[in-house]
Amino acid sequence: MNDPTEHSQDGRGPAGALREHWPEYLCEAAELGLFMISAGLFTILLHHPESPVLNFIPSEFVRRMLTGIAMGSTAIMLVFSPLGKRSGAHFNPAVTLTFWRLGKVKNWDAMFYIIAQFIGAIAGVFAVTLFVREPLSHPTVNYAATLPGMQGVIVAFIAEFVIAFVLMSVVLRVSNTPHIARYTGWTGLWIYFTAPVLAMQLAAAVYLRGKRTVYCAKYHHYNRHRCIFNCRFPELLERERATKPVTGGVDAGGMSSQRINPPGSPPPATTTVIAQ
Repeated sequence: MNDPTEHSQDGRGPAGALREHWPEYLCEAAELGLFMISAGLFTILLHHPESPVLNFIPSEFVRRMLTGIAMGSTAIMLVFSPLGKRSGAHFNPAVTLTFWRLGKVKNWDAMFYIIAQFIGAIAGVFAVTLFVREPLSHPTVNYAATLPGMQGVIVAFIAEFVIAFVLMSVVLRVSNTPHIARYTGWTGLWIYFTAPVLAMQLAAAVYLRGKRTVYCAKYHHYNRHRCIFNCRFPELLERERATKPVTGGVDAGGMSSQRINPPGSPPPATTTVIAQ
């Protein structure tokens, strides 16, 4: 079982964390910037009244569904991009705080990740406004903001809470299971800051009650990039190898049987972990 106090064992201080891990912070900010650029452009394309898409897809429900698919696809591409492979692709402060609570992210790394996420998101929205300010500010687009619906803030809070709880529960189980981990207006704004954080913290508590292990705070670990977290991914890899026969120096999961780069150290001159 994980030690939730492990994240407190960080004596480097903010200057040391920033000096050593600034590339990961920069990657996290860039991911949020790209995500918000995608959100702004897709929302304009699918919801602005002057968009030609409305002539072909008049149903708002279908267009909302397509917006969700577009944003989900954007997130997946960022997770598997070089940026996401390096930073872990948390995107959301609620995710970072959950892995911090699980002892996988150190104190100063958590703080700088959250700062980077806010800076990246603001920069992404600002970048869109430089080119399409009027369409982005139109009431039907509203800067791609998520707002409570007609049912009110209570229903919105409950819905956000349930969605975040299910999402984090799935993330924890999939990313820590051998053979599966590799595939892995501003009214009411408070809902989207509080509900995901509370729900993901609850998901973490439920996960730990099952005496399960959290190996790392990265979604995609099958790459050659260093890991700055309290990483136990080699243990997960050994579990995976133990359940599959090794043939010709490469296990059935597609990973080289060579040594994993130790967590926290820079990648070696030659690649020792080969992704599928």
